[in-house]
Amino acid sequence: MARKSTKAKVEKTEVADGTPAEEVADRSADVEVDESTEHVKEFVLGPGNYSEANGYNHDANKSATRQYMISAGLRPVGDVKHVSTKTHADGKSKVLKYSVTAVPAHLATDPEVAHAEVIQGTGDTSQTDAN
Repeated sequence: MARKSTKAKVEKTEVADGTPAEEVADRSADVEVDESTEHVKEFVLGPGNYSEANGYNHDANKSATRQYMISAGLRPVGDVKHVSTKTHADGKSKVLKYSVTAVPAHLATDPEVAHAEVIQGTGDTSQTDAN
């Protein structure tokens, strides 16, 4: 379903009018529907094979997905998952899509959700666009 709403994205300090699913959709830059309980983040990388079978580690992108959502006033409920890898419209680059169930921060009452942390990488810098 294509995003019908023409309203501007919700500023991260605002509380949106509407349902939590509408707020998650408004605060998630890569969600293209009016209502969603999933925060979606897409990363465009250069040409390469980004599969786990090829040794690509998605942890940095998963961590960045959590950081983007926290900065946008959302809290994760569960783990970030790599959803898909597709070829970009330029025919060369790859679009890696990640998703995680989310709630607006002002509705996060469970301390495990309300006080989300973004764990920084393990120091492994071996991941490059070519991996």
